[in-house]
Amino acid sequence: MLLTKGLQASVKHYPDKYAVLDEEVRLTYKELYARIKLLAKNLQIQGVKKGDRIGILMNNNYRFIEIKYASLMIGAIFSPISTKMSLSEMEYILNDCAPSHLFIGQDFIHLLPSIKTKTSIQHFVYVSKEKDASVVGTLPYDDLLEEAGEFQEVEIDEDDIAGIYYTGGTTGKAKGVMLSHKNLVANIYHTLMMNRYSSEDIYFHVNPMFHLAGSVPIFIFTTIGAAHCMNATFDPEEIFEKIDKYQVTRVTLVPSMINMLIHHPTVEAYQFTSLKTIRYGASPMPFEILEKARQVFDCNFSANYGMTEASPVLSSLTEEDHQEGFDTEAEEVKKRLLSVGRQVIGVELRIIDPKGNDVGEGEVGEIIAKGPNIMKGYWRKPEETAEVLKDGWYYTGDMGYFGEDAYIYLADRKKDMIISGGLNIYSVEVENAIYQSPEVLEAAIIGVPDAKWIEAVKAFVVLKPETELSEEELLRRCRELLSRYKVPKSVEFVEDLPKSAAGKILKTALREQVAKVPSR
Repeated sequence: MLLTKGLQASVKHYPDKYAVLDEEVRLTYKELYARIKLLAKNLQIQGVKKGDRIGILMNNNYRFIEIKYASLMIGAIFSPISTKMSLSEMEYILNDCAPSHLFIGQDFIHLLPSIKTKTSIQHFVYVSKEKDASVVGTLPYDDLLEEAGEFQEVEIDEDDIAGIYYTGGTTGKAKGVMLSHKNLVANIYHTLMMNRYSSEDIYFHVNPMFHLAGSVPIFIFTTIGAAHCMNATFDPEEIFEKIDKYQVTRVTLVPSMINMLIHHPTVEAYQFTSLKTIRYGASPMPFEILEKARQVFDCNFSANYGMTEASPVLSSLTEEDHQEGFDTEAEEVKKRLLSVGRQVIGVELRIIDPKGNDVGEGEVGEIIAKGPNIMKGYWRKPEETAEVLKDGWYYTGDMGYFGEDAYIYLADRKKDMIISGGLNIYSVEVENAIYQSPEVLEAAIIGVPDAKWIEAVKAFVVLKPETELSEEELLRRCRELLSRYKVPKSVEFVEDLPKSAAGKILKTALREQVAKVPSR
């Protein structure tokens, strides 16, 4: 099954139904498909062939939908670039996947001179709100929507790569996760079987569409003939207004977004009567925030657990689970709200000990997964692929345990990954940046509870004898090397760091130390 089949089915069944609601733009499924076909034909004319990569660097807008489906139609591989990365990180990814074309939004056009110099990309397409807007050295997006010659059919197999999504790496270099048509279609079906979506839904893209969690809903809701609306960036006031304007029924948010929305000063001015379900994931959800969100939005909730390598969903805490958890007095049922639910239909999950044996109920081990949604591997990284794909199983690196009735609870993250604002941050990468300061002797990064971001990056630093370094200067240097969201929110200078007998820094001891300090 190919991803394009879902679009074609919706064009057939709902030709005159709105597919896109984006500011002044209204597109029916018939109109959207016509634009996608023109874009696909013009990309072929520009020389794009099966297997070529198409880069996308822009904020949320409906053209994401067009570019992805047009790429799929001609057998090209789309690769969205995180808008939250530093320029050097973007350039590393663009050199790694080497796209033939880069679709670049007007908010990032100022990066073009550097990208042109430091990558081998030949074609740049300028995506602007203004029709036919152009920048020297780029092609206006609308020029690729002009009438073209005949479309050249391309033979595409479900095992062909559809997209490459970059995810953080413990070595500090991002890895490109190769997802096939089969991977993504399988997880569409997995998700649809666990949720009550319909063609009458209006889905709101608030999560960044470059991220897989914000990208997969493009395919899910297109497949069922629902409508898409979107916000360019996370702006609470605009989000409130658009939920009301477009009568949004479904939205996906990370817990830190929910936290900011429910505490926004104008939230009480809105009713949210159209909203049916808020889906959340990417980081733990404190029960207090979930309960407050339920009061504010007065809708259902569902949650997913997964990762890019799983296309992305492995388990789901359903609307029914939430309803039962809220309405019951039974502690064992209420406790499920702290879980990540149960494995979705079509996916097999195990929790194993270091020897590969299944652990018992309540015992912590590593979560491993098998299913048609598991990635093909990491782009041009066979060794890293072999480390996580073993005997048909994907080793997630997440630690957890099975509770009663097969509900899964996350215990810790095996690789000391921090999730701040729903974005993954690997401690090694931040530590490497800190170590570039010559005054630093030792450094350790951990995640600490944060009222706004749910989890924030905290640095513990030991300076070399007879040297000085201020927190302000260290953070300034970090901002030159890291994406903004990866820069520590706080630095604590200490005399030494706790270590094991083997000399390894004990981050568990640092977490315990932070936990003992009363929050301000």
